[in-house]
Amino acid sequence: MQHKVPGVTDPDLVWADVGKPAKLKLKTRVFPIPTSSWSGMVTLPASRTTTPTRLVLREWETWAADPTPTGKPVVGQRLVHVDTLVIS
Repeated sequence: MQHKVPGVTDPDLVWADVGKPAKLKLKTRVFPIPTSSWSGMVTLPASRTTTPTRLVLREWETWAADPTPTGKPVVGQRLVHVDTLVIS
């Protein structure tokens, strides 16, 4: 969730994160055709104001990265998609 910051004019910097991120579950289905969907619950702020608010959806890809020099496994992540939905 993000709120628009008053007084900021740069369109790339005008939004600020609010609250904790929610993790959505990936559901896959193979029959009759392969499809995937994400689902979950997002709690909107209790005090709704006139401040513009948007929901930000981020998709991260995880993979096994090169291990550390001591052989400890490492999991890497990278952002692969972002979408926003204005909710007020």
